[in-house]
Amino acid sequence: MTDQSAGRFLSSPLNMTFLRSGLTGVSLEVPLGAAAEFRLGSLQMGIEAQIVRHSGLQLHWEFNLPITLRWRSTTPYFGMVDGLGLGIGPSHATRAPVVEASRHRSGFSARSIVYWHIELEHRPTRTPGTSAFWRLHHRSDAFETFGPGGSSNVLAMGLRFSM
Repeated sequence: MTDQSAGRFLSSPLNMTFLRSGLTGVSLEVPLGAAAEFRLGSLQMGIEAQIVRHSGLQLHWEFNLPITLRWRSTTPYFGMVDGLGLGIGPSHATRAPVVEASRHRSGFSARSIVYWHIELEHRPTRTPGTSAFWRLHHRSDAFETFGPGGSSNVLAMGLRFSM
């Protein structure tokens, strides 16, 4: 977990300050049908259900349900990037996240706010159906749409298995 804003994180990813807090999670993504309205060339829509456990500075569970949009290429960029993913949807924490509250002037963060992510994916050719990803995992009060509160950013990495 980093204490930087999402904008600063994306504009200068090499200048991060990390907190003594992190997360572990599992997710299941289901493509939104094979119908043409959900797929356009290399773009595919889906829905992803996530269960996340926070550790370190904050101890709680988090549940996210983003709608996803994935682009996958047959030609890797920079020799490693085979795909790009975006997702946005609701997020619910079982307790008000301490880090989010500390980042807002009110000292408060709502348990239910917006979740979004952006990720880069790499699919090794030796292991079909498996990929590695690097993701910015972000919870946000959406400019206080959900009331006064903070936000959080985690640089996450993981493995994805396709069936």
